[in-house]
Amino acid sequence: GGRLTVGGFDSSDHVPGQTIAWTPMLASHYYFVYPEGVVLLGPTGETSATISSTDHDFGATIVDSGTTYTYLPGPVYRAFVDNIDSYCAASGCGATLEGDCWRVDQTVKPLDKLPTIRFQMKGGSKVDWYPETYLQEKGVVGLFCYTFKENNMYQTVLGISWMLHKDVIFDIESGRLGTVPANCPEHHEASDYLKQDVESVDGRRIHVDIDVAAAASTGMQRAKVAAFFGALMAAVFTVLGCAVGLFRGRPRCDKLPRGSLGSPMCSATEAAACDQSDSVRSIHKPWPYAKAPYEELQLGEVSLEGVPIIA
Repeated sequence: GGRLTVGGFDSSDHVPGQTIAWTPMLASHYYFVYPEGVVLLGPTGETSATISSTDHDFGATIVDSGTTYTYLPGPVYRAFVDNIDSYCAASGCGATLEGDCWRVDQTVKPLDKLPTIRFQMKGGSKVDWYPETYLQEKGVVGLFCYTFKENNMYQTVLGISWMLHKDVIFDIESGRLGTVPANCPEHHEASDYLKQDVESVDGRRIHVDIDVAAAASTGMQRAKVAAFFGALMAAVFTVLGCAVGLFRGRPRCDKLPRGSLGSPMCSATEAAACDQSDSVRSIHKPWPYAKAPYEELQLGEVSLEGVPIIA
């Protein structure tokens, strides 16, 4: 969920008592900002640990709504993880570390005891990153994993996970970025049904309704739904392959080689080439990947029994 406002910002969603923190921004292909340090805050807002105190640690830093997670240079990433681990070991966070995730004690408010990460930005502004956004529940109740990752390049990307629960204002004209805690609206699908139209070869449409809520109730039902879509798509592509073969005057449906998973790959005259021994086989590229006429790729001394290949 969320909201995009063009031409200004709507302060009605801002958390009462909070003001916009502005920091210089350069808009040039990307939106560049300049963090100068990061600290951990304890439950009363006191500084518990310093993660970074220099702008050189972050490299080039951009704010990017097209990136889901936040990516940090290796040393900064490890400093984040190590300092949070040390904080919880010393103060107790009501959570147990499991790899890169935390198993939260459900008898207390989830994530309430974990530290806040504060970014100190150029210009003196401060942007707080709360545990509710730098951690995400991952499919299992009570298991929260980091929403920041290690970047293999010397640069920082502040993605959606960093922007959550904030009004992020890109003031291009003034060359500045504003952030303020906000009660952002959440949007949900109005229907529990997934509707999908599949167009057949002859132009007719097949309308499929699947009750997602019911299908998600058991693993078996989900498997049936997946199998149905798999079979449906396989049938559509098989018909398309046959139609193209007939159009070119080269039937493709009278011989299916081993390992093709039902894909019409060879004509009767090419069957021998498709049915060679396991050590040397001739693999024909299926439509639409092959050029006309279909090219052959000779693979010597390699067994490909049962392995479909699309080159």
